[in-house]
Amino acid sequence: MENKAWTTMRFAGRFWDPAYYRTYSEEAGEAVGHRGVQAEVTRALAAPSDFLDVAPRAPHFFRKNSGLFRDTARDSRPAWVVVDGNYVSARWPGDVHAFAAAFATLLRATPAAAAPHSGGCHPPAPSRAAAGPE
Repeated sequence: MENKAWTTMRFAGRFWDPAYYRTYSEEAGEAVGHRGVQAEVTRALAAPSDFLDVAPRAPHFFRKNSGLFRDTARDSRPAWVVVDGNYVSARWPGDVHAFAAAFATLLRATPAAAAPHSGGCHPPAPSRAAAGPE
């Protein structure tokens, strides 16, 4: 999706800033797209086949793949969110509602005792009313 946006907008949109949709530009000797987000994620996976993209026969494929639609709190059809164990990923800000819902579901499924404690914040001390009668 990043490459689609970059290619389209460098000619049809932000002509004054053609690299606007690129996170990083390729260095000399690197193939076109080498520094794209999808390429970087794919290289970080155990196997390139682990990258999950929207299958062409998936329901609402055009909505998910065109970049023209954003999800909403009531309509997740355009979203593409992947959950892998404790990891949740989405493609772009247009998937934010589905991403947040998947992340909240993961948090609710995590027992409080198993959640790591950062050490930066401490839970509030129980109030007398919450502690029960003395």
